[in-house]
Amino acid sequence: EEGTWTPQMYDANGQNVVLSVTSGSCFYTKVGRIVNASAIITRNETGSRTGMLTVSHLPYTSYTAHSQLCAGTWWMDRSFGNDTVGGVCYIPGNGTRIHFVNPTAVHTNAGGDDAAKSATRYLEYSQWANNKHIYFNVTYMTS
Repeated sequence: EEGTWTPQMYDANGQNVVLSVTSGSCFYTKVGRIVNASAIITRNETGSRTGMLTVSHLPYTSYTAHSQLCAGTWWMDRSFGNDTVGGVCYIPGNGTRIHFVNPTAVHTNAGGDDAAKSATRYLEYSQWANNKHIYFNVTYMTS
């Protein structure tokens, strides 16, 4: 089976985050119980957001027995100088969400201050600039 899907995002307060989706970039393929989904999303707002950045509404619910710790990869150009960052995607069991794991290499925040490096396990809204893309691809098992 092949099709398209529409990623959505909510902040820590449950408020919808305004996204733009690159035309033709959000598609999936399902063969048996294995799903491969790809997307290019863009933050399309300037409001202040808090907490972990989470993409929701995957085309199928993930397998209930366990989380899929390394289900894919992501990257983005944060536009803070030449600051490109990426890592692996984590998909919790029995859900339709993706979390973007911060890379193990330390990277600076928006201000470029070396003393203020990211200590968060997952990518947060404060680390994603308005009008910047996140590119990702995941492969996961569904029930």
